[in-house]
Amino acid sequence: MNTSVFKKANVLWLDSINPLSDEDLLRLKVSGVQVLAVQSACDIGVDLKNVDAIVIRLDTDTRILEEVKRIIRGLNCALPLICRVDRHCLELGVQAMHGGALDVIASDEWSEPVDAVFAGLWALGGWLFMLAWCLPIYLYAM
Repeated sequence: MNTSVFKKANVLWLDSINPLSDEDLLRLKVSGVQVLAVQSACDIGVDLKNVDAIVIRLDTDTRILEEVKRIIRGLNCALPLICRVDRHCLELGVQAMHGGALDVIASDEWSEPVDAVFAGLWALGGWLFMLAWCLPIYLYAM
């Protein structure tokens, strides 16, 4: 991805299953993604003003997604949530989308489509980014 076209993204990365390796961090940095890695939802109490999205690794259910949504709602914050699931857990991915995730990607996927997920948040003058901000508020109001 040509990072000169897109804004650099500051992403809160929540993965208690498989923390990011140095190689993963470098790959994300090259894609224009600055990562603040946390191990649990309790660590989300950081200042979220400079965070553009939250990436959440799901294991067997969407409890952590629900917990993150509760925390950011309590902080009066609306952020796009992107979930990562094991490739063979299609049903969990569907549950995450129904639970308010903006997108779901395979946890072992590091190809161009992953770059496109982040790039899509800021493409076309930012309208997708604004949609990502408004969608969780809309879902919460439902």
